[in-house]
Amino acid sequence: KYYIPWNLTVTNNKTDELVYEYNLKLSDKKVFVYFDSTSLGDNIAWMAPVDEFRKRHEIKNMYCSTFFNEYFEEEYREITFIPPNIGFDDFDVQYRIPWLEVGDYNPKDCKAIPLQHLCSSILGEKKYNEVVTKIKVKEKETELTKPYVAIGMQSTAQAKYWNNPGGWQAITDYIKSKGYDVVFVDKHEHFGTEPHMNSTPDNAIKRHERSLDQTIATINQSEFFIGLGSG
Repeated sequence: KYYIPWNLTVTNNKTDELVYEYNLKLSDKKVFVYFDSTSLGDNIAWMAPVDEFRKRHEIKNMYCSTFFNEYFEEEYREITFIPPNIGFDDFDVQYRIPWLEVGDYNPKDCKAIPLQHLCSSILGEKKYNEVVTKIKVKEKETELTKPYVAIGMQSTAQAKYWNNPGGWQAITDYIKSKGYDVVFVDKHEHFGTEPHMNSTPDNAIKRHERSLDQTIATINQSEFFIGLGSG
């Protein structure tokens, strides 16, 4: 269920003769890693550890299934990407990357480590080192000409929000006072569950309900991005 460097030996208990030996070697095997999450952040976080795993074991036949293959294929040409949820049988070794199943598929508590560390631990990395995932940027931001900061304030649960009344407004005002525009790139301008709705500050540039390619381009050309720890 997760990578273990197996070294198995079978001996004759009368003669101590070595009868069988098996060492897990992945370099010549068909190895498959698949993501069990449709969240964009999860897929981005987990892609780089998969490539590090490939390089570490010198895997020649590496396959991966993500929910955003089109953003990784050109950047990771040594990996064959296949669509998710099509049934996977024709592989020597395969690893599932989930999030919530602590102990079953995850050797570490996923709530206590960085999101990327979760994937690298499943794939057997002994010492965690953050690696930035490479993404295909398909478009350019052409409408915003003044230097700007991009912000993503929305999330999928109120516990993940920055629950500071007026916090995003104060951040927006401060950044604008330094001469920058502030651009919110969330899918929704207002999101949450009553009575806890979260709304974009009024004096910011609002880039909501845009395509993912457009959003990536806007973030890519910003001075920097501020976001939440949300998959």
